[in-house]
Amino acid sequence: MVHCRICNIDVSTRRVLSQHVSKIHGLTFKQYVITYEFGGNPPVCVCGCKEEVGFYNGKFKRYAANGHHRKGVKESAETSQKKSVSIRHALARDPNHRIKRQASMKRRWKDDYPTMRAILQKNMDGYLLDPQRKEKWSSHISRSVSETLLKGEVGWCMGTYFHPGKSVRARNHFRSSYEHPHMSALDDDPFVLSWCYEPFSILYEWEDGTHRYHPDFLVIYSDGHHELQEVGALNVKQLPQNLAKFEAARRFCEGLENTTFVLITEQDHPEWVKP
Repeated sequence: MVHCRICNIDVSTRRVLSQHVSKIHGLTFKQYVITYEFGGNPPVCVCGCKEEVGFYNGKFKRYAANGHHRKGVKESAETSQKKSVSIRHALARDPNHRIKRQASMKRRWKDDYPTMRAILQKNMDGYLLDPQRKEKWSSHISRSVSETLLKGEVGWCMGTYFHPGKSVRARNHFRSSYEHPHMSALDDDPFVLSWCYEPFSILYEWEDGTHRYHPDFLVIYSDGHHELQEVGALNVKQLPQNLAKFEAARRFCEGLENTTFVLITEQDHPEWVKP
């Protein structure tokens, strides 16, 4: 049995105690442990470095990070350089050395995930403090996501529309409950020659820089007219960033012949709204 030091009741396990503390007393289990088991003082690494330790699975770690149990201090630049040289020599002796190190790193993540995650986040925060690095990193992520979507590969989606009759792709991964019936309607429309889901990206400006917008549909009609269509809920499409996307899409269409931008919402198709 485990005793709650706030209301003096007994529960079966520390997991149940953490749920009790959260629901009844409005505290996280970490706050409870620090306050009532450590006298309000967060525990520190036993190696003597005075760094706070991670909290995992209802209890605090003994050491602040991997390596503290061996040395208790951060390695000097000279030691790190020696280690780098030793790794290169080890790779020359054993081609599988890198695989073994990767397996070791996976074990470290598994054994002390919160601490390793905190170290990674600290390194990334320091990396992204440089504005040029931040812009380059954001641009790389945006470009990678765009390439995935334009290839028709699955990023995130609500479902897949198979066996389209007039789509240029064999299957389309729709990302909205309104897009699925619209795909079916395009296939059934006798005036539609073909359509493509998320055909390309359009650059637009918003707050901190340039972003990429992927229109939902490019529809080609039998009379030669082209429509760039955006489908979704009206309240979502009226958000400021979305309005910036649509303005960029309209300017894009103005530079093309027989092409217009159209916003389609539940007001155009009330049957899309579930009762």
